[in-house]
Order: sequence, then structure tokens, then C-alpha cells
Amino acid sequence: MPGPSAANKLLRWYDKHQRQLPWRSNASGYETLVAETMLQQTQVKTVIPYYRRFLKAFPNFVALAQADESALLTCWSGLGYYRRARYLQQSAQEVITHYHGRLPTEADELRKLPGIGSYTANAIASIAFAKPVAVVDGNVKRVISRLHGIRDDVSRSKTLQKIEAVANEMLCRKRPGDFNQALMELGATLCSRSKPQCHCCPLQHDCVAYKKNLQEQIPKPQATRQTVALIGSGALVTSKQGKVLLIADAPKPLKRQGLLEIPVIWHKRERALMSHLKKQYGVTSKFIQPLGKVRHGVMHYRMQIDLFRLQAERLPRSQSHHRHLWLKPTEADQQPLSGLCHKVLKYL
Repeated sequence: MPGPSAANKLLRWYDKHQRQLPWRSNASGYETLVAETMLQQTQVKTVIPYYRRFLKAFPNFVALAQADESALLTCWSGLGYYRRARYLQQSAQEVITHYHGRLPTEADELRKLPGIGSYTANAIASIAFAKPVAVVDGNVKRVISRLHGIRDDVSRSKTLQKIEAVANEMLCRKRPGDFNQALMELGATLCSRSKPQCHCCPLQHDCVAYKKNLQEQIPKPQATRQTVALIGSGALVTSKQGKVLLIADAPKPLKRQGLLEIPVIWHKRERALMSHLKKQYGVTSKFIQPLGKVRHGVMHYRMQIDLFRLQAERLPRSQSHHRHLWLKPTEADQQPLSGLCHKVLKYL
């Protein structure tokens, strides 16, 4: 079992091998809140460019609190889980209104802000304000389960409580933020789900799973949510003036409040797509070009879309109750677009 020196070993390793990430160079409350919100359900390498762009557009709580929702979603566009962006803005507004523009420093107070749970609150409190609270994410669950040989299902509350107790016992009170990041870093880089790099691990000789050769069995694999396959047809519709048709009334699961999408119909083919475009958006076309299949995932949905490019015979007047826009590609880039829409517009 790991002894009291485990934290020191981990911190020495972290000081030498930590990744140079932009939010680590300035761990203020605001920057940490933005980073930790973006890192929920999203990989580090994906977050980095979004983080930099977001801070440039909204450098502080005031700028974020006052931001137009369209500008906010445009800046977040492509990162997914858009509810996070709205929660982030709501938190900024709460900070301005109730905390005089200063982020609370205690985890209990942070949890009162919109969209902030125990993990995010503890991460902010420890990293930005050096509060001695442990952080438990998926990486930490895996590291501690292997370290202590915990073979129970980590999704169960009793197992989670056991892991949280171990994390708090191991926590370095002098450097809580660094310790928490070190434990997460270890899980993200060396103690991976499959084929962990035990030969490089600073806690190798403290690890029960390593000693018993149980790395692949610990933690116990969790049941994954069954994916739902959707097949449909989508249209990249352009006008003679070079504008593209984007809609805000996409069918589920593509529908996202405030995001623009291409026209899509599910479980139907080319002829039905043409009829849909004419009926809903007044689009008729003599030119239709198959562009191939586009695959995209949203939550547990796995979509495959046969994409067609059409040129509208004329720019129709808006006669439908469905909201839609005709935009130049450069204008579209300034709008909040879905992930699928980003993929499709690359065909232009």
C-alpha cells in the first residue's frame, strides 16, 4: 500500500514531466473556471485552442457576463456540450451580481454557481486558491483504484466514497492544486485505461495492481450506454450568389438551441430531401451532386449522412415559419455552428 512518501514521489515526477498547458501558467480563479468547464467531457488537446480563443474574446467575468449569446456560442462552436457555455456565462453573471466580481474561494460556495459540481468546485478551490480539497475525476479514479487494488465498480457511490477518502488522505496540504493536477496528469499520460506505462510511473512500487499484474482488470469496466445509429440525407445548398443555406430548426438529435445546422432528414433519401427543401425553404434545384458520406457523433448517437450539394435556382423569399438564413461562407464562420455543420462547410 502506498505510504506517506507517495505524494512526494508524485509531485517530484509532476515538477519534472508536467505538460505545459496554457491554464497552468496563470491559475487565477477566472482562467481556472474557464479551463475546468471546457475540460468536462473533452480532451486536453481539443480544449487548448478553444481556451485561448475564449479568453481573447472574453478576458474576464464582466466581458463574459455581458456577452451576446450568439457571440458566446460562436466562440464555443465545435467544442460541443453547449450547455457548459451557458452555465459559464450564468456563473459569471452570478459572480458579478452576488460576489462583487470576485470568484468564491471555498468549494462549498463554488458549488452554488450554475453547472459547478463537486469535481469542478474542488479543482478550482485547490488550483486557484490552494484550498486543501481533493479532486476526483475519471483519471484519479483509475489511478487510485490501481494503487490500492480496488476492484469494485467505480460508478457505485460506495466505491466513489472510498476513492475520495484515499485521495483526501494522500493529498499534499502544502501543494493541493499541484497534487491534484499531478494525480490527474498521471492518469492522463501514464496510467491509461489500456497498456499503462508502468515502467515510467513514479508510484510503480506502491501500486497493488502492478504487483499483482491486475492493471487491465482494474478498474472494473463500466457498462457503456448503447449507441443509436441514425442514417439520413443532408443538403449543402448554395445560391448563385455564393451564399449557403443554414437552419435553426434541425431535427433531433441535431437540434441545439442557438446553433445553426444544414438541412437534414432521417431515414430518407435523395428524392425526399428535394421535396423537403422545396416545401420548407422554397428551394428548387436542377443541380444535385453527391458528395459522399459524412459521419458524426452527438452524445450516444452515431450518424451517417449522405451529403448532397445543390444550387438553388434562385434565392427564395422566406415563406416558411421555419427560421433559416442565407449567408456567405465568411459570414457563416462568424455564426454559432454545430459540429456537423463545421464538417460539411469544409466541402465549399
